[in-house]
Amino acid sequence: MWYLSCPNCKKKVVDEVNSICQHCNTDYQNGKYRYILSAEFADTTTSIWATMYDEIAEKILGGITADELQKM
Repeated sequence: MWYLSCPNCKKKVVDEVNSICQHCNTDYQNGKYRYILSAEFADTTTSIWATMYDEIAEKILGGITADELQKM
């Protein structure tokens, strides 16, 4: 539902313990949790799966950030 991301490039952090971003080649102390939410949209004729990322998923979930939800 969420992943720990690099605060600079927003890519997924490979090592959550040491907070190392392979894309930026940066070590940091505080990453940011970001949503990755999959949902199925359907009507009477067909359905489709979609993946929603941080900004859109946050709106759908009522404005709660992934950091806040992860702490709960």
